[in-house]
Amino acid sequence: MVNRSPISRAAIWTPIAVEGLTNQMMKGNGMGTGWKGLYTTSLLDYHANWRTRADELSDSLKICMFIGEYYLRHHRGHYYAKSQNLARKLRAAYDAMLGAYDLLLMPTLPMKATPLPPPDASLALFTQRAFEMVTNTCPFDVTGHPAMSIPCGMNDGLPVGMMLIGRHWNESTIYQAAHAEGMIDLRQDGYRKARQGVTTLDEVQRIAERRHMLRPIAARDPEPADRPEAAPAPLSAPERSG
Repeated sequence: MVNRSPISRAAIWTPIAVEGLTNQMMKGNGMGTGWKGLYTTSLLDYHANWRTRADELSDSLKICMFIGEYYLRHHRGHYYAKSQNLARKLRAAYDAMLGAYDLLLMPTLPMKATPLPPPDASLALFTQRAFEMVTNTCPFDVTGHPAMSIPCGMNDGLPVGMMLIGRHWNESTIYQAAHAEGMIDLRQDGYRKARQGVTTLDEVQRIAERRHMLRPIAARDPEPADRPEAAPAPLSAPERSG
């Protein structure tokens, strides 16, 4: 059984994030090593200047660097490696769910919008505000699944975000669903569906069609995971008579 608790997902993300940013973003000057692609040397040189202005870095970044450096020095990357191994299981769990649904749907944040820390905020409060919001989003930084947050209404005067998660290489389905959701009354329907946890593109399409907003999306056969699939037919508003 897969443990879907927020703690387990954040625990996988944390070593990858803090040890990774220490090596790649900071010591590697925003470029790191070992990947193929364009290395922007001017950006790398400019980023390297953080060493002479480290006191200007944010408190949350400094804490991540301290933690990352500590674990690299004392545990030699052990927990980074373990998290990368567990990341394969986390990805497989989401792939299994996405084999049954076109999209996964969940609240973007685990809480409503919080007050900004005051200028004299304690370090504890500042870091709490920085990290308490990543519980629902950080798993997809690890698994690489495409995700998008869209507004879905207000609650007690505060905005609520709804996150759509799709299969690898299937961003087009997220765009279509986000477009459809943007044309219906999310204040009534959005948060209810976000709390249900999952939905299908067909469900979103049926809601839109009932309101005469979108043409039907052409049916498609499922394709193996991790392979690019052809983009569905573009959505468009129906032609107006007269």
